[in-house]
Amino acid sequence: MPIRMPDKELFLTKLRTSDVKRSKIVAIAFTPNGRIICSATNQCCLGHKYKWTIHAEENLIRKLRRINAHKRCDNIQILVARWTPSMGWANAKPCYHCHRAIDRYGATVYYTGIGGEILKFV
Repeated sequence: MPIRMPDKELFLTKLRTSDVKRSKIVAIAFTPNGRIICSATNQCCLGHKYKWTIHAEENLIRKLRRINAHKRCDNIQILVARWTPSMGWANAKPCYHCHRAIDRYGATVYYTGIGGEILKFV
C-alpha cells in the first residue's frame, strides 16, 4: 500500500514559524492515510551563557508523547524536511540521536533529499 505524504505546501507554512535563521527544519507526524497528527520545527534557545537549537525531531517526539499519539494511532510515520533560502529543499536526514529517539518511539522515518525527493530512513 503506498503511503500518502502530506502536501509540501504545508511544510512551507510550518517552516515560517521556526525562529532559526539559516536552515529551517520541520518534522510532521502522520498516519498512513495522510492524516496529520502534529508537527514541530527546530527552535533556537538562549540560555544564561549559551545558545543552542532543539532539533525538530526532538520537539515532535515530545509533542507525540504529550498527546499519547502512540496509543491512539497505529503505524505513525514521520517526515522531516529541510528548507534553505539558497537551495530550496535540502537533505534533512536525522542525526544519530534523533534517529534513536524516533526508533525508540516506534515510528517510520522519511526525509527530504537534495531536490525534494522523499527518502526512507533505514
